[in-house]
Amino acid sequence: MFEAQIRQSGDWKDHIDFKPQGKLIRSLDVKLTNGNILNAISFKLLLPKTRNGAHEILASLILRKNGFISPETFEVSTLINGIKSNMIFQENSRKELLERSQRREGPIFEGDESLIWSKDYNNFELEQFALSRLVNRNWFLKGISSQNITLVAFERLQKSYLASAFSNENFNLDRNLYFANSNDKIFSNYSFAILSMNGIHALRPHNRKFYYNAFNSEFEPIYYDGMVNFSSNLNVKDKYEIIESFFIKLPDENFIKQLHDTSDETEYLDDFLNRVKLNPKQARIFLNKSLENFINNQRILKLKIDTLSRKKSYKTKSFHNLKNSYVEFQKLKNINQKLIHDISIDTDNKYYNISLDTGEQIKLSDNEFSKIISKNTYKIERIVYLTHSNLKNILEKKINKFKSQFGSIVTSNGINMKIDNDKKIIEFYQSNPTDWVLIHHANLNDWKILFNGLNNKYFLQDNSQRFNNFNLTGCLNIYKSKIDYSSFLIDGGMCEDSLNIISSSGKDISLNVKNALFDAIDFDFSNIIVKSLYVDSAGNDCLDLSGGVYEVLYALLQKCKDKGISVGEKSKFYGEIINIDKALIGVSIKDLSFGNILELRTNNSDLCIEVKQKKQEFGGGNFKLAKLKCDGIIEVDHNSVYSIKTNELS
Repeated sequence: MFEAQIRQSGDWKDHIDFKPQGKLIRSLDVKLTNGNILNAISFKLLLPKTRNGAHEILASLILRKNGFISPETFEVSTLINGIKSNMIFQENSRKELLERSQRREGPIFEGDESLIWSKDYNNFELEQFALSRLVNRNWFLKGISSQNITLVAFERLQKSYLASAFSNENFNLDRNLYFANSNDKIFSNYSFAILSMNGIHALRPHNRKFYYNAFNSEFEPIYYDGMVNFSSNLNVKDKYEIIESFFIKLPDENFIKQLHDTSDETEYLDDFLNRVKLNPKQARIFLNKSLENFINNQRILKLKIDTLSRKKSYKTKSFHNLKNSYVEFQKLKNINQKLIHDISIDTDNKYYNISLDTGEQIKLSDNEFSKIISKNTYKIERIVYLTHSNLKNILEKKINKFKSQFGSIVTSNGINMKIDNDKKIIEFYQSNPTDWVLIHHANLNDWKILFNGLNNKYFLQDNSQRFNNFNLTGCLNIYKSKIDYSSFLIDGGMCEDSLNIISSSGKDISLNVKNALFDAIDFDFSNIIVKSLYVDSAGNDCLDLSGGVYEVLYALLQKCKDKGISVGEKSKFYGEIINIDKALIGVSIKDLSFGNILELRTNNSDLCIEVKQKKQEFGGGNFKLAKLKCDGIIEVDHNSVYSIKTNELS
């Protein structure tokens, strides 16, 4: 039993079904005010015909299996206003979807549909004029770092929509223009998968959704509304130009092979059966035929792509010329709209000084400005953010980028670095308390990494947010890397985390961290085995774990001002010998996480163990303990489970 806000969903009449005796059923948007369903608190209940039923469920599974951000989708029996119906449950593009997909929360954008269904124009008459908008306005409002990240991303995305609309006389042919020229092939790979499902509907500009990953300054597609159809073969006849527009950059050959190899019943059968209302025999027949057609469509599309004439680059008009074309279209269609020409930010008072193309100057709070970039309106006027500032260049002037024999390194300007490739030692030195390092897509096998941070207990961060302009929380950050047999020695660190390891894997790792201003060590979305762990003095948690699988063979954690070990957000944690001295809370297992420790000793902790639910989108924790020495209390909430074999440790 949950409380919720509910409203009707959908743009077309297919989202309403009339039943006998004047009753009706309609697609709904639901936002739970308490509780969650499979970690989702914001979702749609859709009439199956609006998403092509079981086809949508299979598409979401295939895309998630292949690394794309794809919403949890399944059929569910509903009773709404006394009417029974099967509906499709699909989570919305929100923080929970990103975290389920092992991405850190960041800006989400989508095509702006507000003009496409305008009552004053024919449907789609203004599609070329529609650009994009920010979906998660609340993330923008968290602070200046999230605002900088959002605006850098938004400017790039607006230009891509302009390029798609006005770089070619035929608007419909330039659907992948900007994204195909990005550094990553993810959009070409995504287009290949979507077209193999006959899901071109998802590739229309107004249907697209995007996540901006500030770690590597790249966009990622979020699957939405493909209207896929696995029952028919892909028809590429007379579609040469359309297909070419999606594959200015060829899909990755390894991805095509991976997609083919995972297009097998054994990969999806159990998950698919759990998500559809078909009987098992019907479901299996549907799945087999669908995957057979999916593989055949991949072959057809690959053959077609191989015949395309390759362009080394696909040049677009300058931003100035694109904007002029946009303004001319606005005049032609007699659309009453103002454009933001320039902005400046008063970070102290949280005000935006806005210059409009009409010459007007207005001052807006960050809350008022967020409504413009999320709704393209201010009060009763339509205003669109369409400027080409140098914010990205300003931010990137403050960083340095390096290529090493083991991977890529990005640092703030104040970092001094030494690398000894023969001895496999890297040393970093801070010049300023906010200096940081990002090592990404690296293979740090048997390396020793030293980070020498500043240590000033009187230092106050000038930013209320826990992350910087690149969404990094750590002084030393490791992202999408392998770190087997490596050791880390970190002294100081005045960031949210002295060490943050994200979306990485490693075994037999040694960690030694001391004098952390906040969290000493933070692991996110990773699979890590730690051989030895030492932490001495942390202003917050000594070890913070989320969204992954972690094992610690031996740990000595001392003077943790909050938690010795914090395990959250559906993590699994295994510990052998864990010693914690002087922590506010010894071990915290929460939010659908599982903990299993063989020997736990806590000294000088008022609360030795807590097992609980903290966040709405999760549930309680589960903690199993073999042996315990505890001089404090243990707290377990009604959503959680705790069990212990013996208290015999001395």
